[in-house]
Amino acid sequence: MTEDQITDLAVEPIWRVDGRDRRGRWGRWAWELETLGQGGLIRLARDVIEGQLPEPLASVLERQEAEREELRERLERRSR
Repeated sequence: MTEDQITDLAVEPIWRVDGRDRRGRWGRWAWELETLGQGGLIRLARDVIEGQLPEPLASVLERQEAEREELRERLERRSR
């Protein structure tokens, strides 16, 4: 998680001690993603992914629906 995400999501840090590196003996603050729950993790992942899209997903979905409607109308005119 980024610092902004930690602030936005109001995730509280926990004191973590582990031996993965030299600093682990003394511990450090850690922010656990598990505290967000499944729904929170999905929202976080979706926001990150959508933020990397070249255009907002909502506008793509709107355009898709408009194109489908146009095709429906064309097919109906042909079948008459």
